[in-house]
Amino acid sequence: MKHFDEKQNLALEQLDFEVAEPEPITTEKAYQNTLKSIERLNWSLAEYRIRGGLDLQPEMRQLVMDSMAALIEEWSQQARDYEALKTGRTSLGL
Repeated sequence: MKHFDEKQNLALEQLDFEVAEPEPITTEKAYQNTLKSIERLNWSLAEYRIRGGLDLQPEMRQLVMDSMAALIEEWSQQARDYEALKTGRTSLGL
């Protein structure tokens, strides 16, 4: 799991919603929950971009968006890795 530095954690705390970190993907249920978390975070990121985080300074606004994008990518990679395990492939395509 990616661990954010203090600034990134502070930026994520500025959001007006809770981002629940999905559990490690070892079951189909965890996989489905992760997909739902990715979808919610994608919608939240889109909404945040539209709203523009007007109450934040520009560098903090960008940090929030970058942190959300990093979470989406991390969770997406976990989902891809689980899909690969289910089908007998590795993330390297072997």
